[in-house]
Amino acid sequence: MSKYDPKITHKDYDTFRTEEHISVNQSLDDLVKSAIESVKEFFIYEVENKNLNKEDNLTLDCLRDSIDYNGDLHNIIDSEVPIYTHEIRSLFFINEWALVEALEYSCFEILKPTDENYKQICIFSYIDMAVNNWVSEELENWFNSKFWELE
Repeated sequence: MSKYDPKITHKDYDTFRTEEHISVNQSLDDLVKSAIESVKEFFIYEVENKNLNKEDNLTLDCLRDSIDYNGDLHNIIDSEVPIYTHEIRSLFFINEWALVEALEYSCFEILKPTDENYKQICIFSYIDMAVNNWVSEELENWFNSKFWELE
């Protein structure tokens, strides 16, 4: 153990004034935008590969079914949830109330903050809510402008 040095005062080593900086690589908005772009790419791919055809007289419900049928929408949203602990903690630290609120509106509301993967599920719920909102309100307009008018 080192000896006491009277030349060093506490003011030079003030631990009460330590500043912490949090760096977030992607904001929640970035994650949502990326998921929405992936949804758009899904539909572009489906049209280009003739899985969605104008002759089938598609409706908005048909589009929703095509992305929900085998879990593609869920996979897109899930792929946007960060996997690294520091990213999860940073997002949760900055956006805790929005994430918890999203969880309350989701089907995972029985979770407790002490449950495993609670923060990841909150982030998933937020992205899920935002993407499903876009699908409900904007998908039809985007699809109509990109391809053809839906029935």
